Amino acid sequence: AMFTRAAESRESFSHETRIVRPDGEIRMLFDKVEVLEDANGVVTGLAGACLDITSRKLAEMLEHDRSQILEQVAQDEPLTGILLRVAEALEHQRRDLHACLLLVRNGRLVCGACPAMPPEFAAAIENIPIADGNGSFSQAAMTSASVLVADTSSDASWKNLQGLCREFQIRSC
Repeated sequence: AMFTRAAESRESFSHETRIVRPDGEIRMLFDKVEVLEDANGVVTGLAGACLDITSRKLAEMLEHDRSQILEQVAQDEPLTGILLRVAEALEHQRRDLHACLLLVRNGRLVCGACPAMPPEFAAAIENIPIADGNGSFSQAAMTSASVLVADTSSDASWKNLQGLCREFQIRSC
């Protein structure tokens, strides 16, 4: 419809569009289209250029999310709402990620925010004591250090939680 209108009106246009690549990756594009005419003013075609603006859009989204989180903090909103917004911001940035922010209370893990995970996941997590072999999140809680695991099926820190990994399709953490 945009191309037909451009050819009929003889006016160039630009727009942003979202595409899904064959591998499933989502990209944002900026298109600029010019109308081509011959010497007699007859439209002979359209010429355009396309620019991948995915990185810029992600940066804009990150800034927007960051501003909302800071506003929540400034308004002294409850921690649960702030953690939920942080988890959602992470998921906005990485569509293939399911964020789960955990807290430690009385030596046990407690779900702070896991918006993309089912309620059963939160219930299962909250029954796990902080101990060796109980996930990288447990290891991080014990050491106060970041712990990243690329493959939960082969990592020793996940040896006691293979059932949880299978049930909730946790492949990395």
